[in-house]
Amino acid sequence: DAGQINWCADGSMLGFELAPNLLRMIPADAGFASMDVPLLDLNIFTSYPAWFQQGQRLLYVQKIPSEKEGIYLTNAGTANEGIRIASFQEIASTSDYPIWLPDGSGFLVVGRRSKSGIIGGDIYHYDLNSNQVNPLTDFWNESAGYLSLSPDGEYIVFERQTQEGQSRDIWIMKRTDPTVMWQLTYDGQSGNPSWGSK
Repeated sequence: DAGQINWCADGSMLGFELAPNLLRMIPADAGFASMDVPLLDLNIFTSYPAWFQQGQRLLYVQKIPSEKEGIYLTNAGTANEGIRIASFQEIASTSDYPIWLPDGSGFLVVGRRSKSGIIGGDIYHYDLNSNQVNPLTDFWNESAGYLSLSPDGEYIVFERQTQEGQSRDIWIMKRTDPTVMWQLTYDGQSGNPSWGSK
């Protein structure tokens, strides 16, 4: 199964995660019989690709082996592992769904950690200039996921799910003022939002 689909900067290629933990890419105008090629030509377990919308910069998550787990920055289409810009310990016990800020100054990511024995997922902002990470949410018994940014980078749309996974809805939050947040759906089954470019 393919997931975590990303566009490259000029829209000519699609990057995606192909289970189990392989990052691949394929031309956007590919026919049914077209073959995908490595997005990263590495013999390691990688996931959650995030292609920057200018150039070939790529964020991805590496979880195995444990001593190398973290979020990495490299260039798409290479055999270069790149540099680890954040270990999981700097953010949370594990991290998923990185997405670039539109200006490339940093990224958002979901960090998962235990709070009083309950594993939850919060949204964090990582600044590449200062190497500082700051939490934007403080959910308890809930998890955020599937982040997407408005084109101007001001708002985050995301899936908010109960810890048991029995209910999920879509929420919107102001990135620069996380106290401004509202629920968009109320059906208990909406998820995986994606903000359009216009």
